[in-house]
Amino acid sequence: MTHVAQHFTGCYVIFFFGDILLFHAHLRMDYASYAMLSCGITYLAVAISLVFILDKVGRRSLFLYGLIGMAAATCVIGVTILKSRNIPLFHMIFLEIFAMMANVGFCAMGPGAIPWMLSTEMFFQSERAYASAVAIIANWLSMFFIIMTFIPLFVSRILFS
Repeated sequence: MTHVAQHFTGCYVIFFFGDILLFHAHLRMDYASYAMLSCGITYLAVAISLVFILDKVGRRSLFLYGLIGMAAATCVIGVTILKSRNIPLFHMIFLEIFAMMANVGFCAMGPGAIPWMLSTEMFFQSERAYASAVAIIANWLSMFFIIMTFIPLFVSRILFS
């Protein structure tokens, strides 16, 4: 379930479709690419810092803090998308970029890394291979579901708004 939750938080939608979201918020595509590069740098920086704080803070705390932070950042992203739907509000675009960076950072802190560790640490050595196989299948199926449903939902939102 942690692998499924990892994809339903929206972090990987930002990685795959963030430039499209920013383009529809009236940001030029070349600037949107730079904004997505900043999201990748944020993910990398938080993932590297996670190595040093993981054992001090604990896996459960990081996972929950990451989910809570991602929920708050997702709410901010939703508000900025709704506010800049018809009118190009440039300050909202910057707020959306920072909220995307926060979402990606919180994802790297918890839901992006912790499920991979949990699936190997929860089981005995004899069941570890089977548990990892089930976790990887759940991970890829949930990613496939999110990717295949995001574009039709996003296009229908644009057409009917």
